[in-house]
Amino acid sequence: MDDKVVEKLEKLVKEGKISPKEKEELERAMGFKENEAELKLGLPKEIECHFFESIALELSGDDAINEIIIDKGKDFLKLDLEGKTLKINFPRSLRERIFHKFPHESLLAKIRVPYNFPSVEIKLVSGDLDIKNLSSKFRISVVSGDVSVSGIKGNLMIDAMSGDISLRDFKGEADISTKSGDLEIRDSTFKGSLKTYSGDISIENSELSEIKTTTFNGDIEIEKTTFKGNGDINTYFGDVSLNTNLADVFIKAETLLGDIVGGDRYKEISQTKEYAYEVCVKTKNGDILMTDIAEGGENGR
Repeated sequence: MDDKVVEKLEKLVKEGKISPKEKEELERAMGFKENEAELKLGLPKEIECHFFESIALELSGDDAINEIIIDKGKDFLKLDLEGKTLKINFPRSLRERIFHKFPHESLLAKIRVPYNFPSVEIKLVSGDLDIKNLSSKFRISVVSGDVSVSGIKGNLMIDAMSGDISLRDFKGEADISTKSGDLEIRDSTFKGSLKTYSGDISIENSELSEIKTTTFNGDIEIEKTTFKGNGDINTYFGDVSLNTNLADVFIKAETLLGDIVGGDRYKEISQTKEYAYEVCVKTKNGDILMTDIAEGGENGR
């Protein structure tokens, strides 16, 4: 518990500005009450979390449960079941009380759902999002905050204005976009698109199928990764580095202002060798570096 916040709450009670009951409600809402009991709900088909203030959210799957469980935040979250959709919000009346008295404090909500859950929609205005160990169809919108995804399987759509996005141990199709922030993929089987206007894109130790990556201002780095489909890798202002398995990949590289390194060997054998996949690599202003970690050396054009 933050001692300064506790002192301020006690002072507000002594001054008669809040009641002891309101003090307790604020303590619970801000996560200062210990041993908060979990809240168990039924099992709807969809869950929607819409938070319009500074709230951090942790959402995780649990294959040992058959209901939705609120582990933290039940005292400030409002729950409404509309048909087969459970809607979780932060009531306006409570958030005004909390953020009026503590404008710089953020809240944390922890929610568990069954591992195989049909649909999840999350909208955050300000706050970080952590999703792990869950199979579902995800629709995520974040105005300002980082998104971390791990142990996820399914269909994933993320649209962010500002913040970094990280995927680890992801398996499925994804459409990921942020206006300002870095995109990172590790240890994943990925199919889909990655887009950032200002930020770097990094992919490592993954398997890529029909991927499209785009950044306007930033570098793209792909390490120890296998292509299992065609791809488009584009940056306008930045370098592209491919230090990966290129044995079955036809690399078509283009740069207007920069160097292409690693293509000499490929030019000698391109007339006789057939390739399973084609990957187009383009930058307007930057270098392209290709190193084939598979047997056979370098590959490029």
